[in-house]
Amino acid sequence: ANQIYIVGVTIAHSTTTYLSPYEVPSGGDWAIHKGASVVIEDSQNVNVSHCVFDAPGGNAVLVSNRCRNVIISNNEMVWMGDSGVLIVGTTKYQDGTENNVPIGTKVLNNLVHEIGIWGKQTAAVFQAKAYNSTISNNIIFNGPRSGINMNDGFGGGNEVSQNLMFNLVRETIDHGPFNSWDRLPFVTTARTGKPSPIPLYSHVHHNFMICNYNAMKSIDHDDGSGYYIDHNNFLVYGSAKLKGEFIQYHKNVYVHPRWGCMRLVNPIKQRPGLELTNDTCITNQTLIYNVRDCTHEVLTANHNEFWAPRHAFIECGHKKLSWHEWKRQHHFDTHSVFHEGEQPAPADIIQLGEQVLRG
Repeated sequence: ANQIYIVGVTIAHSTTTYLSPYEVPSGGDWAIHKGASVVIEDSQNVNVSHCVFDAPGGNAVLVSNRCRNVIISNNEMVWMGDSGVLIVGTTKYQDGTENNVPIGTKVLNNLVHEIGIWGKQTAAVFQAKAYNSTISNNIIFNGPRSGINMNDGFGGGNEVSQNLMFNLVRETIDHGPFNSWDRLPFVTTARTGKPSPIPLYSHVHHNFMICNYNAMKSIDHDDGSGYYIDHNNFLVYGSAKLKGEFIQYHKNVYVHPRWGCMRLVNPIKQRPGLELTNDTCITNQTLIYNVRDCTHEVLTANHNEFWAPRHAFIECGHKKLSWHEWKRQHHFDTHSVFHEGEQPAPADIIQLGEQVLRG
């Protein structure tokens, strides 16, 4: 289908799907029902805008297989049985070179809340086997799991920006407003036009995330995630988790994380490319970093700023290091600033958040 517009429609009270077939689309934790109130499949130039999805029994919108230039914008999605928007492709095992996947999908300016009434592995936006998606300017709250979930890295090239997310991970644990996995690599043509297992870099930036309820990691790059650049995010009550390779954190602000400022867990030793630079962490916890592999082949950390209690420490492998030992013995954060026993005023924290989100 081509040139389809669904504008200003209310779609309400569709049937529940929790007893329908579900499938595991890729290597993340989730299974999905590949259906929705609105299904867009093998289509291009489709716009769903200014609609209300009121209590769909399953998913609100599914973008499936060979879709191009699909825009989901300015909608309200509320009281969903499962997820808001699914962006899901099809491959022959790990071969994604036929591009039977959504490319360039945009999810913009939507209000998505009361997510996952029946299903708990659900999100406002879920993606698997797709690339070059833009998820921006959405308000997402009140859900059982993450707000945005990338089930794999596939071809990368995604942009997640200027979203407000809070009141998530209310009915589960070990997650955050943004979650990614990449346990199962794919061969795509996204990066160079030729088959390659290496994806484009994805960017997560200028988001405001609040980790209340059971959320502990604002941006949770879990199991094998890679090729992300995260910058200018204002992250309240949640830490960063890097469990993969080629992930860069720059100019983010962490406010009172509950599990250390950054948690770096490498599933395979000597996986390179983890960078923490020009970040700010304000914490009332004594744990600053939890780092599984403290080698310069894996980690670059410098030009950061920390506000932490006295006797704050870094977990380096199975050792606890003081700030000075971390700098002098391991030569990390040699140009970073550590405000020991100090905390900025609340007004200064708010101003810092405004600056980073506008930067």
